[in-house]
Amino acid sequence: MSIKQQLLRKKSIVQLLEQVEDKQGALKKTLSAFDLTMRGVGQCLSFVP
Repeated sequence: MSIKQQLLRKKSIVQLLEQVEDKQGALKKTLSAFDLTMRGVGQCLSFVP
């Protein structure tokens, strides 16, 4: 499969509904203290003129 095909591939409606029912593709919705610290450091460093 070419890169273009990989980027533009689509899931069928049936696959999406199965994932919602099974909750396979559920995302983790938590940020640890380390994640928040690294995000803050990144923002500070990117703001330097």
